[in-house]
Amino acid sequence: MSGIAETGPYLRAENLAKSFGTGSSRVEVLTGVDLEIERGQSLAVVGASGVGKSTLLNILGTLEPPTSGRLTLNGMELSGQDPKALAAIRNKKIGFVF
Repeated sequence: MSGIAETGPYLRAENLAKSFGTGSSRVEVLTGVDLEIERGQSLAVVGASGVGKSTLLNILGTLEPPTSGRLTLNGMELSGQDPKALAAIRNKKIGFVF
């Protein structure tokens, strides 16, 4: 894990998409999500049941990978990181409040 980036958002999601299933049973849950969160910023994700809030939070928290798109934390690319590295990042850099 690298040091703290001095510029740019702390967490950035670019063109995130997530789908489940295959073929005709494929369900697109998220498409084209762009989001920037600055260090110290609070955020609430609200919406109707079934619109992908939990899926988005699972992706932002590195608990599940997006189908496509890019996720960076403090300038570090999270796509392609192995599960052990992602667990270390969650342990040191990401907090959840339920």
